[in-house]
Amino acid sequence: MPPGVILTDALASTTMEFREQVPALVRSWRLDRTEDVAAMLALLFSGGGGYGNGTVPAAERPRQHVT
Repeated sequence: MPPGVILTDALASTTMEFREQVPALVRSWRLDRTEDVAAMLALLFSGGGGYGNGTVPAAERPRQHVT
């Protein structure tokens, strides 16, 4: 799992303005929760995770189409 910013109690106690700026520092579109990390690790260690080939899984923000 690549490192990211996890919304812990310590981070949750900061100002909303600060929390809104943090994802941009790590090229993310949101703050992750511990449940998100647990779910990804559960998938990777499950039978379904056997499909992986050693690359880093990436979840991208849905792209908006410009017309």
